[in-house]
Amino acid sequence: MKYSQLLLLLFLLIPVGVKSQNVITVKGVVNDVQQLPLPGCHVHFGEVCVITNTQGQFFIDKVHPGKQKLTFSYMGYQPLDTLVEIIAGQNLQISLHPEVHHLNEISIQVQRFDTVRSIKNEIVDSRFVAENLSGTFIKSLEKISGINVINIGANASKPFIRGMGFNRVVVSENGIKQENQQWGADHGVEVDPFAVETAELIKGASPIEYGSDALGGVINMDNQSLPFNGPVAGEASMLVKSINNTIGGSVQLQQRKNKIYYKARVSYLNFGDYAIPADTIVYLTRKIPIHNRNLKNTAGNEFDWSGQLGYISTHFKSVLSISNVSQKSGFFPGAHGIPDETKVADDGNSHNVEFPFQQVRHTKISSNNKWFLHDLTFFADLAFQQNHRQEWSLFHSHFPGQNPLADNPDLELDFRLNTISGNFKVVFNDLDRNKITVGLQNQYSDNRVDGYSYFLPAYRRFISGLFIKDELSLNADWKLFGGLRFDYGTYHGTAYFDSLVYQYVKNLPDRSDEEAAYYAQRSQSVTVNYPGISWHVGSTFQGFSNTLLRVNLGKAFRVPTAVELGANGVHHGSYRFEVGNPGLNNEAGYYFDFHGEYKKASWNLGIGAYAYYFKNFIYLQPTGTLDHPLPDAGGIYYYRQSQALISGLELVTSKTFYEKVIFDVNLELPYNYLINEQVLLSYGIPFTPPVNGYLALKIILGDKVSVAANSKWALEKDQTRGQGELATPGYMYFGLVLMSDLNLKQLPLSLVFQVQNLFDKKYYNHMSFYRKLDIPEPGRNIQLVAKLKF
Repeated sequence: MKYSQLLLLLFLLIPVGVKSQNVITVKGVVNDVQQLPLPGCHVHFGEVCVITNTQGQFFIDKVHPGKQKLTFSYMGYQPLDTLVEIIAGQNLQISLHPEVHHLNEISIQVQRFDTVRSIKNEIVDSRFVAENLSGTFIKSLEKISGINVINIGANASKPFIRGMGFNRVVVSENGIKQENQQWGADHGVEVDPFAVETAELIKGASPIEYGSDALGGVINMDNQSLPFNGPVAGEASMLVKSINNTIGGSVQLQQRKNKIYYKARVSYLNFGDYAIPADTIVYLTRKIPIHNRNLKNTAGNEFDWSGQLGYISTHFKSVLSISNVSQKSGFFPGAHGIPDETKVADDGNSHNVEFPFQQVRHTKISSNNKWFLHDLTFFADLAFQQNHRQEWSLFHSHFPGQNPLADNPDLELDFRLNTISGNFKVVFNDLDRNKITVGLQNQYSDNRVDGYSYFLPAYRRFISGLFIKDELSLNADWKLFGGLRFDYGTYHGTAYFDSLVYQYVKNLPDRSDEEAAYYAQRSQSVTVNYPGISWHVGSTFQGFSNTLLRVNLGKAFRVPTAVELGANGVHHGSYRFEVGNPGLNNEAGYYFDFHGEYKKASWNLGIGAYAYYFKNFIYLQPTGTLDHPLPDAGGIYYYRQSQALISGLELVTSKTFYEKVIFDVNLELPYNYLINEQVLLSYGIPFTPPVNGYLALKIILGDKVSVAANSKWALEKDQTRGQGELATPGYMYFGLVLMSDLNLKQLPLSLVFQVQNLFDKKYYNHMSFYRKLDIPEPGRNIQLVAKLKF
């Protein structure tokens, strides 16, 4: 079918409905399962949307008596669509049930299932983040089954879901996909860790609504909760850590006056060189001393600010947001370029940042709009974001004749990525047993480069996607889900001829002019188009007592990234020379996903299985050769495509004893391999986790105090490691947590005291940014998180 015919078919599937206008007054209260009010809950009635007040009360004027449909939605709770018999003078009592939480230190156990999605999801809130905070929001998620993290030092991290990361996981904030050079292992997610109010984690392929990058899953962060109507309120948070002498804090102010509200936040973190349980490391076969067991020049700071201006009425909600995340952190100098012991000599200052270091500033302006129309809801999200990343290193040249730049002579690499997004969606709510969503998403990116080194060409990228999905309720126990999406992507990379390389190679013995020209052409002018189709079918079934089954099947694809297409240079951050391939095809694959949940009284059990088969998985393959004519190029890595299998099992269980003792167990068993002509190779897929698990035992000592012990473990990663990766021994480390809720002059104060890596265990994370350097994970860390609401 031609693409134009497919677009026409999708639009023809859009339904249109008309319903009579409502006309009397309805009042009620929305509570949770513990009968506590839910302020800020959205109550939809036809074209009307109202918000519950601080007591959870709502009022809707001009409603006819008789059966009427009401819809209730609240972040972190299952939405409720219900027919209500409206009687004059009645006060409705509505109870919402939490979506499935996996909060480890605070397990929430309910006897109701989330059937809103066929794909397994988890919901976390700001309290979960505070109880697991370790400098970044992403790091706080790694205790959840199926979630792994690449750590870049002690204050930057990158998420992996079911063994997939980088541009195979979508990270979004308030509906806008975060664009921050996802392709680099040394590039963390730039988001204020104090600002996340709630987040949804979708484990599994979700390409229909979230685009081609959502192969592994989605992390949706949200900070647009509606403030209470009244005087100025807010919160103050504090974080201190011993591992790198972190001192940080955040202050938020917010106020709502009827239809208008605002929110503002400022956050700051300052941290020093972080401690590791080792005296030496090995880099390129050379031992490098670690003085005082502190990894030199890993200090840094972060300054974030954000603001929101919102408007809410019965038919319309709009939020204008602006945010800025600014980070500066050092690179360990003993592993940047040629090994040199003099670079790591103790300078007596653990908080200074010297060469080499990185600076990142992520600025975003977004407008989120929502219209409550006749039998449908319309969403329009617009955004501009700039990710400006710089790597600074004292000027050095591998070629004779290269002179430092007149401006910023020590600026080695400079990437300035500007992205404009426009997402539009219509949800048809009142279609008997169907709920149909139609959407259009567009994104344009422009990346400019600078600096005295070369790694990536300047490029432009445009992707547009059109989708339709349906949720069909066959009966009270059985739902079917289906979706279809068409994407069209275009990449244009600019040409770059490096005259210094040409002269250098030309003067080498036994090198021809043709060879010199070949290596000097660091990138070609190339324009590549990437059309593709994704589809998905799924189901939830609740026909068995206390049991919910989910099954999903689909096809997804991913447009290659700029670095996969156009890289050609030494990447100090990844310790290799990377060469892209402009001839790469879409990364296409099929997936199957199953998840079963059982809940009864004090016992919760979840078992999941997933499998992806890729026809042309994109990966970075080491050549094992060092004969590249460029000096100090190191190992040469090429981007290739191969068949691949990514699969695994997940187990989550929670048991409560005597209503005071909660025992949680998570287990992940991944099985990931590259395939060549249907024969398994002896290599696994790079950057995939080993078999790992998490244990936690929590004891509730009273209404406001609890203690917990936990343990994270992993098996050895050897036979399934990727080509060029080091074998990583297994490990187990332990932690302690003490949580307390207090009142400070009648203001709620929460305290979370943690000891991480209690016994100062030396261990390696196979997916760590520093694993290749034989640098172990941070040692014992004692930290305190405090939050005061006012």
